[in-house]
Amino acid sequence: MCRALLFFVLICTSLTAEIYEGWFPWSNKSRIKMLAHCLPYNSKGLIIGGEGSGVFDQCREAFPAGAFLELPPKANIKKVVSVDYLVVDYGKFELVWLKNALKFFPQLKSIYIKTQHSANFIYLHKFLAQEGYILVARWYEQGLVDEAIFIRRDLYEGYVNALNYSELSIYNPPIYKSQISIENYLKPANNKGSSHSFQSIDFIYMINLDERPEKFKIGAGGLERYGINPYRFSAVNGWKLPHNIVDAVGLRFTFGFPKEKYLALVYRQEQDKEYPSYEFIQDPNASYFCFGLTRGGIGIVLSHISVLYDALKSGYNTIWVMEDDVKVIRDPQLLPELMNQLDDLDPNWDILFTDRDTKDRQGFLVPCRAVAMRPNYPLEPLQAFMSKFYQVSKDISRTGMRYGAYSMIVRRSGMEKILQYYKTYSIFLPYDTDIWLIPDLRMYTANYDIVSTIPDAITDNGKPNYK
Repeated sequence: MCRALLFFVLICTSLTAEIYEGWFPWSNKSRIKMLAHCLPYNSKGLIIGGEGSGVFDQCREAFPAGAFLELPPKANIKKVVSVDYLVVDYGKFELVWLKNALKFFPQLKSIYIKTQHSANFIYLHKFLAQEGYILVARWYEQGLVDEAIFIRRDLYEGYVNALNYSELSIYNPPIYKSQISIENYLKPANNKGSSHSFQSIDFIYMINLDERPEKFKIGAGGLERYGINPYRFSAVNGWKLPHNIVDAVGLRFTFGFPKEKYLALVYRQEQDKEYPSYEFIQDPNASYFCFGLTRGGIGIVLSHISVLYDALKSGYNTIWVMEDDVKVIRDPQLLPELMNQLDDLDPNWDILFTDRDTKDRQGFLVPCRAVAMRPNYPLEPLQAFMSKFYQVSKDISRTGMRYGAYSMIVRRSGMEKILQYYKTYSIFLPYDTDIWLIPDLRMYTANYDIVSTIPDAITDNGKPNYK
């Protein structure tokens, strides 16, 4: 089995005097929130000990629709208790308590444990491993406080399946066909005008939230000096979408489920409040999204495919789609020259990205070499993606995958392929890590940055920062 990990990284680093190992570092205040990335929104918790530590408040913050019971360290459990997770802070007697009480928690999925001596952790780890729990994160100061999070093995495997590409599961996903018309949830491009073309490009779109006029001013301003006037497309604001639309556009299995267990994100609604909930894919009435696909990310997908749909209806053959955090690095007059080259090299090309790759906050390139899992789509073998990385000229390279969809020239064939993909398979992944799963989508990049992204640009993807 070959796994190319996406987001799931095992690291070990030193944070001042504290040592960390596991999935990814979290601040002290946020550690209980790690449990919320493995459990349903309404999980039940049992807190043993930890008086004065604020753990109860942290649990309420992580599970606002959950139910919690707090007991003193010497609480003696003698009957079956229906809880999803335990928080145990029992001085140095956690192991003794767990050995006596664990049998009374048949539905237990996760354990957050704190012990006062790191030496105790060795025995705790061994015992919980024997009971079917996997260590996913640990923080400790040598010889002092030791904290750790364990999750049940099937939950761990569901998490790993959700974040990883696996050759064992790529060929036989459930037979799936979207039950909705995605066009019903797209946004029109109003008041377009006729001054938004550029040489070989029929129309130029810049996606911009109504709440972020300053970003459009900066992005479009950098292009204006070259005589380029992008049309401002009013982006779909995922944070303001009604719940029924979010529920409608996600991945829904009306019959049959993946053979392997997958954890996925569901936006559950209860008494007019919405909660992100991490659950196994097994409910025919639920609409699923991948880990971390926020409402902002859903809005980005709908914005991009709204643009493609408008371009197809308008009869355009070639469009330039930008997000509003772009920066001009070289004269965009180079782009028509690259497009002419590409016409000669591959007349069937679909997408040309206008830079080499996306960038991190410091401006360094971030190449993508990891395939995202889609439980309703037959992925190609990993080698099929890797074989698409090669240079075709001194100016252009073929690409199999990349992060970032902030500046891309799209031919009509690419518009049709992407739109048909979403009409058939619904929204599940972020837009930039989804479109290259389409096996016949022919993508290329410029070998030097022409229009790229602004490193560490303001974003409203993770939360509506414009507020």
